[in-house]
Amino acid sequence: MQESLNLKLNRTGVENPWFVFGVSYSGALSAWFRLKFPHLTCGSLASSAVVLAVYNYTEFDQQVNTIFIIHPVTMS
Repeated sequence: MQESLNLKLNRTGVENPWFVFGVSYSGALSAWFRLKFPHLTCGSLASSAVVLAVYNYTEFDQQVNTIFIIHPVTMS
């Protein structure tokens, strides 16, 4: 993969020129890519990345419910 990208972009003889980055979910992907393929990248920037997913996050539902109770939405 690295060799084909280097050839495509005329970057032969360069060891690890790829720096991956992303914001939010793409940031998480860039961090995981760096962990999985350290030989293909020289670094990663994961801005506002989701790094610890929470399964069954009921507190969020409770917070949303509270907001709807305080500020009911009317359909007209």
